[in-house]
Amino acid sequence: MLKHISFFLCLTTGIYFSVHFSSCSCNHSVDPHEDSLTAVVQGNRQLMDLTVQISDNPKNADLYYQRSKAFVQIDSLRFAYDDIEKAIELDSTNVKYHFLLTDIFLQGSYAEGAIGELQTIIKLQPDNFIARAKLAKVYLFVKDHQSSLAQIEELLKTNENNPDAYFLMGMNYKELKDTMRAIAAFQKCVQYKQDFYDAFMQLGLLHSAQNKNLAPSYFDNAIRLDSSKTEAWYAKAKYYQDKADDADKLKNNQEAKTNYEAAKKTYRELIVKNPQYEFAYFNLGFIYLQQDSIDKALRHFDLATKVSPQYAEAYYYRGLCELMKGQKDQAAVDFQQTLNLKPDYSAAQDELDKLDKK
Repeated sequence: MLKHISFFLCLTTGIYFSVHFSSCSCNHSVDPHEDSLTAVVQGNRQLMDLTVQISDNPKNADLYYQRSKAFVQIDSLRFAYDDIEKAIELDSTNVKYHFLLTDIFLQGSYAEGAIGELQTIIKLQPDNFIARAKLAKVYLFVKDHQSSLAQIEELLKTNENNPDAYFLMGMNYKELKDTMRAIAAFQKCVQYKQDFYDAFMQLGLLHSAQNKNLAPSYFDNAIRLDSSKTEAWYAKAKYYQDKADDADKLKNNQEAKTNYEAAKKTYRELIVKNPQYEFAYFNLGFIYLQQDSIDKALRHFDLATKVSPQYAEAYYYRGLCELMKGQKDQAAVDFQQTLNLKPDYSAAQDELDKLDKK
């Protein structure tokens, strides 16, 4: 299978040479591959048993398949690849072997090989919709959107109510910047599967980007389906915060206030769900800073640094609050800490330079 050679070489070169050079001076008859295979197998009862069975029955393709799976479980992709290739050599029509090789290629970040194996499965079984869906995902991953959409079209020919196919369609159109088609696809998705969390999230994000009022309701649906995930809470709060910022720039004070309050309420709800979510504290601090509530802003930036001691921006904004309160020494310490964590943070350096001149 010539299409796999480049992957095999990349995967094995480093291991092969390290074994080869350490053993060649001792015994030229030693097979470095067999030597390293023995080292991996030893101590693993499942691998040892399968190796004995393969030795007794070297033409049994399924034994190589089982040992390949065992190698995958211990992240030994080199030997997993060798075994599944042997299984396919013995029985090239068994699609489960090609599926395993697909997964090995994907785990080894070799999308081209995965595509080839999935195409082989579809040639063997044109109605294998699992293979088509997986192929559509891999094409999406490598940004071959037209090929991905072609596979999705084949899936929908058989089942026009397939929510997973519509979700993949939406992701393709989203990456193609075709927002209207993306939204239509995700809406089809939730129409046919009303508990599709990721589709509701995508609808919320796309509507947020367009500043549409439907965004919170989509995030609410995602929260209803899984309130433990912080992303929906955060996205909803950020939507309100961004709307408030836009209104603030337009001097629409009432709309800004309404949306800031909605954002703060949602951030607080998020903190109840996850007290370690540093971005919620930081954004609350930022809102309070916008509203000239310096003490509250300072407290929330301080909480962000406690939850995440490597959060450079939180130290910077805490320093700004301290500066506004006349606490120059504390501010200088925070600006310096910002630079310790992020040396290219020019705003912190500027503030330090100003303090040095005073």
